Amino acid sequence: MDTNRRYYYSLDALRGIAALLVFMYHMANSSILTSNSFIKNAGIYVDLFFILSGFVIYHNYKNKIYNLKSGLTFIKRRFKRIYPLHVYTLLIMLVFESFRYLLENFYTFNHPAFYYNNFKSFFIQLFLLNSTPFFDGFNWNGQNWSISAELICYLVFMILSVRFLKTKRTT
Repeated sequence: MDTNRRYYYSLDALRGIAALLVFMYHMANSSILTSNSFIKNAGIYVDLFFILSGFVIYHNYKNKIYNLKSGLTFIKRRFKRIYPLHVYTLLIMLVFESFRYLLENFYTFNHPAFYYNNFKSFFIQLFLLNSTPFFDGFNWNGQNWSISAELICYLVFMILSVRFLKTKRTT
């Protein structure tokens, strides 16, 4: 374990609170607990969560990314952390949409199966391009735009770190 590494418990707690508020924001129409005006406007906590996460990532990796090899190691680690759950949830949504397709002969839906959640948007989300100009809506798992944005931020951080941190720093 790195004994020089400082852990920010208060930031972790604040990130947790922000994540909980964002979750409640997405559930705002579901219960009396989440239907108040504070929760209905809690979408701003996505920004707070990203800012705090960016600080934590920078703090943890500022001395570890100094060349292309260390940068690619960083990207691989972050990708391994976020991608499996992303694929899992996307596949669950594919199963739900497939059931919807099978039920179309028995039930009436607002729009046919695979109308919005089509194969083009599936591959856009599969390759985490859904927070880029290639994406045309909140299909499949709409909230995972943030995973795509997170990966893009990791790539930008890695590129800037490799570009400006030419040698390994010790402080």
